[in-house]
Amino acid sequence: MLDVTRPWLEVETFALAFDGHEAFPDEGCANLANKIIDEFSKSAKTLENLTLTELRACLFFEQRRCHHSYRATSQNRVSGYCPVCLPSIRWNHIFADMWAVFTDACMAGPIAHHRMSVVAAISKYDNVAYKRRSAQMKGNAEAGRSAYGAASMKATEAFVPAPQRLFEDEIVMDFLPRPVQFLLRRSAIRAVFLSLLEASAPGIRGAMLCRTRRIDDAVRNAIHQGLPALVILGAGLDTRPYRFTESADVNIVEIDLPSVQEFKKTCLLRKFGALPSHVRFVHSDLNTEQLDTALETGRLNSSKPAIFLWEGVSQYLQPNAVDSVLASISKRPKGTVLVFTYVLQEVITGIYRSDRSEAFRKSASRQPEPWHFGVDPRQLRAFLAARGLSLRHDFGAEEHQTDYLRPVGRILEVSEIERVAIAIV
Repeated sequence: MLDVTRPWLEVETFALAFDGHEAFPDEGCANLANKIIDEFSKSAKTLENLTLTELRACLFFEQRRCHHSYRATSQNRVSGYCPVCLPSIRWNHIFADMWAVFTDACMAGPIAHHRMSVVAAISKYDNVAYKRRSAQMKGNAEAGRSAYGAASMKATEAFVPAPQRLFEDEIVMDFLPRPVQFLLRRSAIRAVFLSLLEASAPGIRGAMLCRTRRIDDAVRNAIHQGLPALVILGAGLDTRPYRFTESADVNIVEIDLPSVQEFKKTCLLRKFGALPSHVRFVHSDLNTEQLDTALETGRLNSSKPAIFLWEGVSQYLQPNAVDSVLASISKRPKGTVLVFTYVLQEVITGIYRSDRSEAFRKSASRQPEPWHFGVDPRQLRAFLAARGLSLRHDFGAEEHQTDYLRPVGRILEVSEIERVAIAIV
């Protein structure tokens, strides 16, 4: 990695290896760089809160500023800026490369957006490596959605003191690659990674953990009410069929992409020696295939109500695909329960409420793949009613804090970009 003892020409070359205008279009790069250099003049610690993408954009813009203005004055202006900016970039590269190992280079959760920027910045000196690693990241993101990201974040909950732990999951760690398991079990490394994740996508981990607990409670409650079947849409690396003692007598259908399911079945065989007999795996892409077909393949009893679990998936689907899924569920017998997550419509449109915090906007921008579907919570009841479903509960960050975190004295930021809802037929 380049350092500030190199000639200014080399610093310029490194700065231009990243396109700040592409990362922050229109006036975004200039606004960011001007804001940061003003804050830096008051405190050098300003740079500690920036992502790698933001740091690279700032250095890029300062190079352009030097190029287009009086060089001596410009160099004097950034002489105290570069010695701090470049080491910050260096350490971000180091930790980000470690993070790639942590997620087996295939994590498709919120941090993946940041990882793609890291891969690009490091590898543009080697075009072959850049193309190879970019293709790998994009291919795995397409295949696995947020399966690895979600599993990695859920696995960290095992290291929280029992009185504050939101849920117990002794299986999810076995779904992660061995290097990831190794790193997760090292407290110092784990702390660094979680700090990077929080800086990159504030409140996303808190939202993920709270939604897991919320959905655990909802599914268990439905099972206790006697519903005989559970359908998990976009199941990913969901462990509920294997860690819930209540699910042993429930017929379970997991629906997801073939690549995700094959990996999951390999993990299950390694852990249990055989695939659980009460779970059926059905390959389907809900963006292009009908849910009715998948349910027939999974031999779901059409005469009895079931629990449908749809976690962390709807935002990746086109609105017409969401309508198709809801239409299939609404045709199920009365008493069928749908537990699902959805992101706010303003996250999809990018037109935020004026009172939204910088943390909210930052988390909302971290999308590993394009998101297509969201709902305004104020319109959710009418939205579901028009599709044959009745809203029963709608939970957001404040409800998670009230029900799960404050009672045990746990301080954890929870993003407001996603909510958990429960509806019935």
